[in-house]
Amino acid sequence: MKLEKEVYIGNVYYTECLDKKYHLNFNCIVYNCLDEKEKEIFNKLQEKTKIKLTLEVEEPILDEEERKYLSGVIKPFRDRIKSIRKSSFSTGREFLRMETKDDDMMDMFPFEPNEMYKNMELNKEYNLEDLQL
Repeated sequence: MKLEKEVYIGNVYYTECLDKKYHLNFNCIVYNCLDEKEKEIFNKLQEKTKIKLTLEVEEPILDEEERKYLSGVIKPFRDRIKSIRKSSFSTGREFLRMETKDDDMMDMFPFEPNEMYKNMELNKEYNLEDLQL
């Protein structure tokens, strides 16, 4: 996922003088994070340099709800889990399969495709760190 933000080279803090002039210290800041007063000051500046910053942001595999639920389910035997994968039945329904370090398999309840664990690839093994568990 790409995240784009407009960034101004400008102040992190400012001093407002009695004559309504501003003294600025220059650093790189994200314009969208400024409060309204700071945005107003930046808009008053004649010389401002704007750059576009594009960051690659890695989306987590599990959303917060999925992570909390799965973390609670595996809690009693967490130290025994080697991997977790999303698999599917011939009917198309999907389920999670956990493999233990003893090569035992445990399957969780089935769910409709793309209903849960949407960011997990089908039949790919994930360790607990991959899933942030």
